[in-house]
Amino acid sequence: MPYAFKVARVTFSGSVFANTEQWSTSMYLGFEDGDVGPITPGVAEAIYAPWIGFYTTGGVNISGSCYHRQVKVALLNTDGSTDVDNIDYFLSPTPVAGGGNTTMHPAQISLAATLIGSHPRGLASKGRMFLPGINSSVDTTTGKITPTTQGNIADALQIFFDAIPGLSGIPGKPILASDPATAADPTRVGRNGLIEEIRVGSVFDTQRRRRNGLQEGYVTRPITNP
Repeated sequence: MPYAFKVARVTFSGSVFANTEQWSTSMYLGFEDGDVGPITPGVAEAIYAPWIGFYTTGGVNISGSCYHRQVKVALLNTDGSTDVDNIDYFLSPTPVAGGGNTTMHPAQISLAATLIGSHPRGLASKGRMFLPGINSSVDTTTGKITPTTQGNIADALQIFFDAIPGLSGIPGKPILASDPATAADPTRVGRNGLIEEIRVGSVFDTQRRRRNGLQEGYVTRPITNP
């Protein structure tokens, strides 16, 4: 089974490039030793406030052209399926722009935060959360973002994660939920681990993703090849 216990997946999503492209990133809520309870109405709205605090922090440098639109909290069964009777949504009253300037890197370029769990190794020991729209400039010598921006992102993300357990109606704590089933070992039992640390690197990553509505244009030139 994919998960050791029922968990809640929190998905943040929005749009960029005049709504032709969508972005999303997610995290889990749950417990190390048991199932989460039902998803109560209003929980997505409760999570929205600290998330938007992170999203609009100027020093984090999320592009002002990258808009947040929705928080979704969904209960996942141990087989990985979504419990359709336990989903809560909160739509931004108006789309929320990131707190940085309006320049934008290509949508597949993202800064990843590493989530480090309570298990030192193996399942549920580490996870990744791709952060949307970070548009920090890159040093032309080192290829890295500045240490100041790196620290700003880590500080704001810490504030966000620290706020979650105290929110009303939250179905668990921030966790890493392993998805252990593989073709080689389809019966391997998963486990959950509490998130105990976040790590923000200084180098952009490339996400594997599909374009949604961004249509590619081409320019051609003839080649003389006698």
